Formats: sequence, C-alpha cells, structure tokens
Amino acid sequence: MFDTALKVNLPNVPEFEIDWGHRTNEWHRANFVTPNYEPFETQLFVELLSDAPRVLDIGANVGWYSLVASAVSGGRARVFAFEPDPDNYVLLARNLAANSSYNVCPIQVALGHENSKGTLYLNPENFGDHRLAKIEGRASLEIAIARLDSVLDNIYFVPDLVKIDVQGAELQVFQGAENTFRRAGSSLAVCMEFYPEALGLETTHVLAEPIFSFNRPVFVIYPFEGNQLQPLRLERLHEGIEGCLHPRFNKHMDLIIAPDDARVVRLERWLGREWQQWEY
Repeated sequence: MFDTALKVNLPNVPEFEIDWGHRTNEWHRANFVTPNYEPFETQLFVELLSDAPRVLDIGANVGWYSLVASAVSGGRARVFAFEPDPDNYVLLARNLAANSSYNVCPIQVALGHENSKGTLYLNPENFGDHRLAKIEGRASLEIAIARLDSVLDNIYFVPDLVKIDVQGAELQVFQGAENTFRRAGSSLAVCMEFYPEALGLETTHVLAEPIFSFNRPVFVIYPFEGNQLQPLRLERLHEGIEGCLHPRFNKHMDLIIAPDDARVVRLERWLGREWQQWEY
C-alpha cells in the first residue's frame, strides 16, 4: 500500500484503501474523517451488484466505485474503468494495483459518440469536474475519445451495471453505447448523474428520452428524509428541466434505471413518494 492511502470501512464492503491525492488525503486526516464518498449512492451501487458483476465505471476518477465492486465481489467481478485525465488515471491505476484489484481493467479514454480526439477542460479545484465542453479560463489538454461500442466490439463482455459520471457528456456516452446497451437487455442497471448546468438546456431535454427508452422504472436518488428512491416519470422530468432543474440553478441529481431482475427487489425498502420539483 502507499503511505498516502486512506483505509475505507463501509457496511457490507470488505476493507480497501484509496489514495485520493495529497490534498484530499490530508483534509481527511486533518478532520479525522473516514472516507465515505456518496454514502447512499454507494449503498445502492452495492445492492445492484450481481453475484458475478459485469461493471462499466464510466468517469472512474480515482476508482471509488471500481474498488467497491472489486472488494464486494472478490474475484468474481469484471470491471472496465474509463478515465481520460492523466493525473486521475495514475491514481486509479495505483489504487487498483495497491488493492490487488486485477479484475478491473483501467482504460485512459473518454467515452463519446465517435472515435476521435477531444479537449478536456480541467477544474483546478475539483478534479472530478473536468469537462469535454469548452469552459473559458480553464487549462486544457488533448485526450482520446472512443465509442463504448467500439471498445467492446472484440471483447465478450455484456455489462449488467453501468455507472456514468461524466460532467455533461452523458448523452454522447449513450449515443456511443447503443449496441452495448441493447445487447445487455433487461438485466442492465444504470446509475448516472443528471447535471443540466453541464449539459445545457436543449441537450438535457434530449438526454431525458434515452433514459426512459429502456421501458423500466427510473428513480431519483434522494439522500434526504432518511434516504429515498423517488419514482420519476418522463413528463415530470421535462417539467423539472424547465423548472427547478433549469441549468441556471446549477443543480444536479443522480438517477437509477432499474434492472428487470431480482436486484430490483433490493431497492424496494427505499421507495418513497414520487419525485416533485424542488422549491427555492
């Protein structure tokens, strides 16, 4: 293990260690805070792991969800972790090696709707907020972009759980993964960020359609009022995009597209009222 790494102890997850980078590690140590990143989201992610998980971690950052999947399932998981930023990728690869997570394959590429080169605009304060969309004043670097369908074209891999957190490039990911998602069928579960400020108003409305094209329940992850999964309808989402989720408010939420198998039963204890627009 690395001297800078932090131990992680989560419910129902074997202990692992993670190096977030010097600044984040030192903040945790100074404040005596044990790492517990996105606790409700992580708990739901664990519930959605199958007995032999086949996971895509899209926007892996330093590998939190990949490490969780590997730790929970031991050698039974197969995980592909995609991270385009070189600094994040180095930490991702180090974390996987330090935890002997050899069942996770890290790939230094951004996923999109075509195979090409692109520009990544870097957030100097939040290394999880690098974006493909141009942001004036940010440093940038050239990266590779690939369609998920192309990456998996010659690999026998059918995912049953996908995590997507790509700061506004979600629609491009969906467009480049049509064959993969179709092949996965009803056993596919998706955990994803929905961030209108990063997407833009028009693209946010467009992204709403493929989210509901699976014809399966969609839930808002609502980590308040005792943690809830709030059922979401397409028309209610479109209304929210023009209201409380309008890009000008810089709000985001996390969604789950439920699988059509026994894992959905594990989610039922968190079911709450239907999602309503937030008030300001």
